[in-house]
Amino acid sequence: MKRNFTIIELLVVIAIIAILAAMLLPALNQARKHAWGAQCVNNFKQLGLMMLNYAGDNSDSLPFAADSRSTSLYKGFTWDDVLGYGRYDGRSLDLSQAQYNEFGGIVDTRSLYRCPVIANGLPNVERRNTYVLNRRLFSPEISDSTDLSSIIRLTRVRRPSMTVAATERSSRNKFIGYINSTSDMNPDQQHTNHQDGAGNPIPPPHSNKFNYLMADGHVTRYMPKETLEGDSWSSPKMWMNE
Repeated sequence: MKRNFTIIELLVVIAIIAILAAMLLPALNQARKHAWGAQCVNNFKQLGLMMLNYAGDNSDSLPFAADSRSTSLYKGFTWDDVLGYGRYDGRSLDLSQAQYNEFGGIVDTRSLYRCPVIANGLPNVERRNTYVLNRRLFSPEISDSTDLSSIIRLTRVRRPSMTVAATERSSRNKFIGYINSTSDMNPDQQHTNHQDGAGNPIPPPHSNKFNYLMADGHVTRYMPKETLEGDSWSSPKMWMNE
């Protein structure tokens, strides 16, 4: 004789499923974040190869963070524009596209310039660049007053495997192809100005660490203070040629 479930039995089954789901969801979320973190590392490795290829064609110099010189042909360029204009990142930007400099950036449906962990908390994800260059050493924003001879070339780096070339930063004002103070960065800014889409401080995205692209092209993770190597925010050893 066929027997139907009673309401109580159905409720018990539903309760068990709910408990199992509650137990599994944290693990699934953690696995998703781990996969996103791996994608971020892969993005950085690709960007590192592109930057090294660019340096090989440009006297061992990395792309500048941005160019705001009044008479420059490249006025309006950001470092991602440099890679796109030079066809290093798979794009073929023309001069006017690379010079375009408006708040909100440009649309890029690829994920190359975005850490998915960081971008997940920002609006207009397809317009984001969550990676920043080392302002102190390689890639400042070039202005009319910039001393170009002060920019360090890769061949002059004393400890390439321990010197930061680029890292991550979340900011509601950071977009692909848009010049502002978030194209490059000092380490104290990473420590204090990592923010969500509402401008609120948030912890580093990868188990309280950031990914770092080093000058030799390899990618690693550190807490921000670890990049100081025991020194101060004003003299961060991994951000300087020491």
